[in-house]
Amino acid sequence: MTRQKKRQGSQAHENPLEKSLARYRELLDPLDFSLLMEELENPLVGGLRLNSLKVQLADLQTWCTRYGWKSEPVPFCPSGFWLPIRDTNPGSTLEHRMGAFYLQDVASMLPPVLFNFDLMEKPLILDMAASPGGKTTHLIARTEDMGLVIANDGSRSRIPALRSVLQSWGTVNTAITCLPGESFGSNFPEFFDAVLLDAPCSMDGLRATDAHPLRSITDSERASLAHRQTALLRSALQAVRLGGQVVYATCTLAPEENEAVLDTILGMYPGKVEVDDLSIEKNISAPALIKDGNRDFHPTIRNAFRLWPHTFRTAGFFAARLRKTQPIPQESGNYREKTVPGKRPVTLPKSEVDSVVGLLQSTYGIDLEPILNAYQIFLAKQKDTILLLPGILGERIPTLKYITAGMSLAEFTPGGLEISHDFCSRFGKMIPAGWAELPEPLKAPWLRGEDIPRDSVSHLPANRIILLRNSEGEFIGRGRVTSDRIKNLLPRRVLL
Repeated sequence: MTRQKKRQGSQAHENPLEKSLARYRELLDPLDFSLLMEELENPLVGGLRLNSLKVQLADLQTWCTRYGWKSEPVPFCPSGFWLPIRDTNPGSTLEHRMGAFYLQDVASMLPPVLFNFDLMEKPLILDMAASPGGKTTHLIARTEDMGLVIANDGSRSRIPALRSVLQSWGTVNTAITCLPGESFGSNFPEFFDAVLLDAPCSMDGLRATDAHPLRSITDSERASLAHRQTALLRSALQAVRLGGQVVYATCTLAPEENEAVLDTILGMYPGKVEVDDLSIEKNISAPALIKDGNRDFHPTIRNAFRLWPHTFRTAGFFAARLRKTQPIPQESGNYREKTVPGKRPVTLPKSEVDSVVGLLQSTYGIDLEPILNAYQIFLAKQKDTILLLPGILGERIPTLKYITAGMSLAEFTPGGLEISHDFCSRFGKMIPAGWAELPEPLKAPWLRGEDIPRDSVSHLPANRIILLRNSEGEFIGRGRVTSDRIKNLLPRRVLL
């Protein structure tokens, strides 16, 4: 057997956790390392983050009673909560499928919290590596779905998951793109108010999850990742406006992918980028490293946050907010744009807008105009679907090659205009008519996607498409009324 094969065989049998701990032991003092080892003996406690577009804190208290949960607030995220006790799996609940909350490791709630949106009335935000969409939904909630969030991911295979999450969340002011992250700096120089780069990384966070199993990482892999992370961060800084904010984050504890990347950037652009000190503002004591045994880092890198598992009972994590203080030279790159399938939506003429608005008013009693004005969105048509599209998309980025944007409002069918599930899920509280209550015994089969007998629901409205709610008054889907049944129109992603 060759030496190379022996070495590969030896690496295959290495315990990834032990290998990582051996590396990181030198970076911690004995007390902290002892606390780390103690924490790793405990199971990772999952968390949820409320969707403020749809629910309030009181709703969480109701769910805790209903499902046998105990919640504990996350100190740095007002909408985030640990669930140390969960008699019912949160992922199996109707509320989760309807986008009332997002299940997330608590550490991953940190990056969107680091942005300061107070002085940005309608910010233009880029989430450079967005899929599966957890941090994107957090950005949307923090900006109250105003402005525009570009949710980008360079991998076409990751777009469906991102799209599904954003549909469930109920956002109108977003667009999904599939472009190389490295291309934004040259294609959109000094354009965005804020950029989030949750960078592809080795995921060496010392805690195994279903999404992030522990594995051994080679030195060459770390070097390759660091090279790409630096290129992506450079692009993010080029794409953000002067004075704009870039949050860099990874779910690894490897210094090569964290402090060393920031150190490289600060060395490339001295005096043009600053690492903000947010420890007092966010009430977090989790300073980054000033050296890793191989190199000393720029002193301001200590302002970044390095979350060891014992810091907040999470997986390992790293995050920093950078501020661009001077222009950064643009570097053109040969990045091939991904093709975008289908034709772009066409703005509806005023006569058709008035027709759609009138139909919704007469059928469901909802006045669409205040929603259009509040969120600065407009109506467009793509094939038979009526969309709510972000106004800022057409005004400021008319040439952006997006895959999908905004929210489906309704669809033209042979039987007439059918209001969409996503619109009802988000704005149902503003719809006064067209409702019927689903009897409790039929809830389970309905959520499995089954149709129900027409005569099982009393007080049916005259509408062809009715909106159903449960005994608690919660939206539970749409149904198409026929002569003998109510056809189930729940999207597949909602079915339990």
